[in-house]
Amino acid sequence: YCCACCGTDEPGHKHGWSVDHDHTTNEIRGIVCHRCNRTLGFLGDDAPGVRESAAMFLAYLAPTFEPGIGAALLY
Repeated sequence: YCCACCGTDEPGHKHGWSVDHDHTTNEIRGIVCHRCNRTLGFLGDDAPGVRESAAMFLAYLAPTFEPGIGAALLY
């Protein structure tokens, strides 16, 4: 496996990988590492909030940003 968010091949937890899912529909969105699962949990199922958080972070990193997994979803 590799994390659907950051691409790591390390689950980062003794219990292994996490299954990210929509908390309303229970639809599975992907397999993620422990760090990304915690981050997604803090952000919640709030698409505009996630997009704005990512946009702010990417604006800060703009000189060094190289699009990777999922970057196209921001634009």
